[in-house]
Amino acid sequence: MKCLARGILFSFAATFFAAAASAAPIVLDFSGLQDHEYVDNFYNGGTGSMGSTGTNYGVSFTSFQACDAPGAFCSAVINEPSPPSVGQIAPDTIGIMNVTGGFDTGFALYYTVIDATTSASIWSDVNGTGTLLGTLDLPMTPVGPGNTPYSVWVAAGMTFAGTAKSVVFDGGGGIDLISFDNITLGTDVPGGSPGGVPEPLTLSLFGAGLAGMAASRRRRKA
Repeated sequence: MKCLARGILFSFAATFFAAAASAAPIVLDFSGLQDHEYVDNFYNGGTGSMGSTGTNYGVSFTSFQACDAPGAFCSAVINEPSPPSVGQIAPDTIGIMNVTGGFDTGFALYYTVIDATTSASIWSDVNGTGTLLGTLDLPMTPVGPGNTPYSVWVAAGMTFAGTAKSVVFDGGGGIDLISFDNITLGTDVPGGSPGGVPEPLTLSLFGAGLAGMAASRRRRKA
């Protein structure tokens, strides 16, 4: 009976840890890209425009360029959540993130922009097609102490219903680049924020299940 109970316990643990892993949010912090390199298929099993490779999350980018701050390309960008790299789109440019396998629950990021109100629109199919699942407005961010324009990073996020396969970033009508960091899929809290990404619900359920099994065994012994 003890062996059977242990077997059930291990099976239960494996199931919930697998579920927790699959539910874990994905955080894209642009680390590993070179200064001035387009992201392209860096997160999609391919490379960025300069040959850099990253983890294959099935995520590709169009019109997104990396800035290895404080490189010459974007030396004014400071205090980024995940140094040294950030992702950027040019003003009056539409940037697109396609997610082959889709994602659900939420979307979040950090951003800084001083001369335009921008947005990120979440769509059910690739390239901004299908059903619009939600739009995250990204208003202008404050100028930091000492008149540092790109030093204040704002966290933004939203939940949505359904499965998303693309996010369209509107470059707005300003004259300066818009910077993003820690783009996060699967939660409305960006990774790297105070407190970090919330613990997946499956881990909480797993803990509760173990506690319940232990209590049940104690009652049988009594």
